[in-house]
Amino acid sequence: MLLFRICARHVMRYYLLRREDLPRYLDFLMGLGFRVIAPKVEGGALVYGYLSKGEEFVDAVPTFFAKPLMGKENIFDLNSSSPPPTIYFTRSCETAGVGMLDDVRLKGPFMDAIYMKKRKSIKLANLACTRSCSPKAFCGSLQGPRLESGFSMQLTDMGDNYFVELNDDDLPVADFMKPAGAELLGKARDAVRGVLDEQAKVSLNYELKWNDAMWSELAGKCIECGACTLACPTCFCYSVDYRDWSRQEDSCLWAGFTKMAGGNPRQSLEARLKQRFYHKLEYHRDRYGYVLCTGCGRCTMACPVDIDIRSVIAHFQKVSGND
Repeated sequence: MLLFRICARHVMRYYLLRREDLPRYLDFLMGLGFRVIAPKVEGGALVYGYLSKGEEFVDAVPTFFAKPLMGKENIFDLNSSSPPPTIYFTRSCETAGVGMLDDVRLKGPFMDAIYMKKRKSIKLANLACTRSCSPKAFCGSLQGPRLESGFSMQLTDMGDNYFVELNDDDLPVADFMKPAGAELLGKARDAVRGVLDEQAKVSLNYELKWNDAMWSELAGKCIECGACTLACPTCFCYSVDYRDWSRQEDSCLWAGFTKMAGGNPRQSLEARLKQRFYHKLEYHRDRYGYVLCTGCGRCTMACPVDIDIRSVIAHFQKVSGND
């Protein structure tokens, strides 16, 4: 998958970092002026948050997922100072999702200046998954539980050490990090093999059918809560509040989304559900060459009525005669 890059290409550097030295390395980064967002315990819950010290880091997947480039934004706030440099420790599905957002918002004739301003301040430190985060995940059928590109730093748990891949000259190396060779890449790939073996394989050899009865069936189950879109690392639709000229994330499943003077052009829930799946699985692939999905399974995990994107794909694979 080729994703848009906002930074220059760097020569990959490899290091070993002892597991017990990771908090020390985070303190080292913060001491140089970087803000660090990573999994931590806050209020009794595991969440993504700003670290005040390295020992707060928890190598686990929070139930609150990272969407580092979402949030309420002032659409005219382009002249204020840039945000301080931030290192965001994300999982592969989140990191890949940012790369997809980069393609949409930074590539082509129209660039999202608000997004660019925030994106330039964020460096993604990808945490490769050596344990499956959910039985509903299928990232191994897409970009995988570890990435080959699209990050400033990637850490793979190798037991006593993290194998660190640095792809950004702005990220410093501490003197307690041991240089490593590219020969460890094979072992890093082997470290995530268990995740691949656990996950069900999902084939993308399908063709969506506009008049298929499944759309009506899904609409009969959906309660229009929007949880799937708000949990998704690749959803990027937003609404604009003209009272304060701000924008924030919105859901294409809500009746008020894209509402104009004449009403919502997709008045039925079935039409809105169909648009969501067609955008993810067909329209985006037609334009960019890949589906707008990282296989994280969050939409299914968040859905209170168990609408499963894997089942939707499998259904259309079957009716297309490609199963």
